[in-house]
Amino acid sequence: MHDQDRRSGVHRRTLSRFRFRRLDRTGDSDSSPRAPDADPLCPPGQTIIAGNDAELLASADEALPRMLEAIRGATRTIDVEMYCFADDFVGCRFARTLAERAERGVAVRVLVDAAGSRATPRSFFGWMSEHGVRVRGVNPIRKFLLHGGLCRWRDHRKLVVVDGAAAFVGGLNLSRDYAPAREGGCGWRDAAVRVTGPVVSTLSASFERHWHEELKGSDRRTASSVAPAPSTGSGDVPVMVLESRPLGPGPFASVFRHAVERARRRIWIASPYFLPPRSFRRALRRAAGRGVDVRILVPRTSDCPFVLRASQRSYAYYLRSGIRLFEWAGVMMHSKAAVVDGAWSTIGSYNIDPLSLLVNRELNLVLLGRDLGSRFEAMFEQDFARSGEVDAARWTSRGTMRRLAEHLCSAFRVFL
Repeated sequence: MHDQDRRSGVHRRTLSRFRFRRLDRTGDSDSSPRAPDADPLCPPGQTIIAGNDAELLASADEALPRMLEAIRGATRTIDVEMYCFADDFVGCRFARTLAERAERGVAVRVLVDAAGSRATPRSFFGWMSEHGVRVRGVNPIRKFLLHGGLCRWRDHRKLVVVDGAAAFVGGLNLSRDYAPAREGGCGWRDAAVRVTGPVVSTLSASFERHWHEELKGSDRRTASSVAPAPSTGSGDVPVMVLESRPLGPGPFASVFRHAVERARRRIWIASPYFLPPRSFRRALRRAAGRGVDVRILVPRTSDCPFVLRASQRSYAYYLRSGIRLFEWAGVMMHSKAAVVDGAWSTIGSYNIDPLSLLVNRELNLVLLGRDLGSRFEAMFEQDFARSGEVDAARWTSRGTMRRLAEHLCSAFRVFL
């Protein structure tokens, strides 16, 4: 889960009712057309949307300006769904641009998670509303206080859709955490993709469902929205849209594990909070055992130290299994991406941990094809070069207190 998600402290309750073996279920497919040639790394039953173009934005330094550029060029609709929309210089930059487009007649809607954006003053969103931006908070904290566990989920998605023609999906929030240090930001490591083509219609429909779920009864009956222009395309990137529903396993874990189980050359994963279920850990171990190059990029230091210690509890297991671990040497590695055999790539908001896999509302794209896969691999190679590989001998020699801390944090992994 994202750092601000973890700091919210509004839904720390055991997930024992959701056994990890339920992650074997494959999620429902949508009604979009299926690609004629499904990649063998994809499980049967999942809808694959053909005819798209995709561009990897390999850093926040690339992604944030491209999002702003697309918003400035909008003529009909802008839909934004963010876990954290901060009132710092990054958030203000986006707020002003959204307000400017709304004043020019563009239909602008913003969904923000109430817990993720709890530090943002109401006056910030009030100013946006005064300038024509329709803003709604998702799952207010009072629901958790009144109803307990049923409302502990958070909307952890990061999605921007412009004119129904282009969409951005990744792990970035609208916060200075992701801006480069030279601009006064924290320089967190993250990435996103920009997609065009038929998949954008699916993403627009997904936002539309969530928007109407947050409307109150009378508002829902009278609500109207500007229909985005139909999204067509002749691109060569098939895409799967993997969405989760609150409080229950979505398709991401089973789809990802299917690719891991069929990998033949490489499995490269970046995950800031790496707490996978046992079935996924075993799948990675078996892949390494059959000669697959399995690498996991994790942060060396984390905004959530308890989660990092819980994750490190399994490092010895990975190293014994032949899995290579790389620790990001920068401020914070927040990227949620993976590439398998240079042909199956995924990016989005999903963390590989209990809260993302079982509780929160999440969104990832799986992008098929070797051209885009080679770009993901190039991004990973640069990240590995900037990271330090964990040495098995040095790791096993760490102190007793360190091991105890890892053990204690791991015991509470379902709460983290």
